[in-house]
Amino acid sequence: MTGSTYWRSLWALPLPIVMALMLTWPLHLGGGWSRTGLRYAAWAVLLAAFALLVPRYNGLSGENGVRLTWPGLKVPDADYRWARAVNDSVPRGSHVAVPLDIGTWIVTFHSHVYPLVVRDYLRTSREEWNHRMAMQRFLDKPELVDANPGQFQDGLERFELRAVCLVNTPRAGVARAILSQAGFRSTLRRDDYDLWVRPAGPDPQGDGKDR
Repeated sequence: MTGSTYWRSLWALPLPIVMALMLTWPLHLGGGWSRTGLRYAAWAVLLAAFALLVPRYNGLSGENGVRLTWPGLKVPDADYRWARAVNDSVPRGSHVAVPLDIGTWIVTFHSHVYPLVVRDYLRTSREEWNHRMAMQRFLDKPELVDANPGQFQDGLERFELRAVCLVNTPRAGVARAILSQAGFRSTLRRDDYDLWVRPAGPDPQGDGKDR
């Protein structure tokens, strides 16, 4: 009943329902009104004692991963904030390269930008998939760019990226230098990630609008 796929067993073994039936079965036993009242009282006392004394911490406590607040989105706060920052940094429909934890949430916005990879939803050729995953690895471990700077630089142009989000690490110097040379500018840096954005060039028709 434990492990990374414990929730699959709950589909076949509905433990919450079984527990509820076991805890309430004394209420369905026959008997007179006096015996029923005593049974209700005893059941309530035992259930309260079990809930208060047996668990190591309260079921509604922070130790149990519970946060009591007004209703809202059930998303990881940091990753969702980064997803919003990336989505707002470039025009809709732009292509961006971000770590997987951020790309998962970008596609939940209306008029969102397009990450290189979103879980395993993309269906493309094996060659295209390999190129995207190679670029994805650079984002999660920027130090890998040191050994393959050309591949990282080619990926910026191959996918026509307008924004790149890297894991913030002291070993990302080469990746940052390549981004700067390619016309990207650092627009946001926090302890966990860096965001680099490439401004759009002028319209080749000369109307002054961004492409």
